Amino acid sequence: MKTPFSLLLLAISYLASAQKFDVADFTAKEEVARWLCAYDEVAWHTSDSVLALADDERQQLGGEWFCIKDEGKDTWQAYYGKYAERRFTPVVHYSYTNGKINRQYNKVDTTALSLYASALQLAARQRMVGLRDSFQLQFNQYIQRNADNTFSVWIFPAFQPNSVAVYGGEFIYTINAEGTSILKDESYLSGKFLGFKVEREAYDVRLNYEQVNKPTLGAVFFALYYAPYFKNITIQTAKNTSILFNDSGNRFWSHIEGAPPVSKGDKKKKK
Repeated sequence: MKTPFSLLLLAISYLASAQKFDVADFTAKEEVARWLCAYDEVAWHTSDSVLALADDERQQLGGEWFCIKDEGKDTWQAYYGKYAERRFTPVVHYSYTNGKINRQYNKVDTTALSLYASALQLAARQRMVGLRDSFQLQFNQYIQRNADNTFSVWIFPAFQPNSVAVYGGEFIYTINAEGTSILKDESYLSGKFLGFKVEREAYDVRLNYEQVNKPTLGAVFFALYYAPYFKNITIQTAKNTSILFNDSGNRFWSHIEGAPPVSKGDKKKKK
């Protein structure tokens, strides 16, 4: 799903009643969520190019792929290949800059790329343990190498084939530099996944996060990612309410203490 960030004019407004709201925590999560949406944009475009590959190249692909942003630049590198016997073999490599995709044929450091693939496989195995009976959902995965050479991996529900935007679980791991051990698990599972049908006419939605005191990263990501497809998006936690308002295409956050009245426009559909 394309996320048109050029259409997102995001500003944060804090009401007087929101003095207890953790501004720093929310701002940090919004920054990560923006990066994840940019990653998704690259994956969305380059995966279309993968589908257009010749049959002989597609048959060489495994289930491993990831994107890496060039440091200090607006260019991303997307690698699609196969990971076997602790080695990632790239089949196709694309560069992506400002919406333009170019296939690359230069040699790459497969040792470094293998660490990415290893970290992703480890996180995927851990996520499957956490899901148990929810294997029918589709998920998207994101990875970033940190300054200390560890990896951050995020696994969120994807936009489902039946046009349902799903929330209620997010898997967030910090993995060691070798991609072999989980150092930190910051995952969140509400106990059930909920979703909203994306329809031709946009409507207000409310995300139930009343089990936690602050919006999770997955909640903020959901709001930014699906902002073009819904009207106002509300994140309800145990202590505060965050609303991403849509004012004729201009979007801004408002944070208030407690819960606002339930809108008649709210529609909730269980997944």
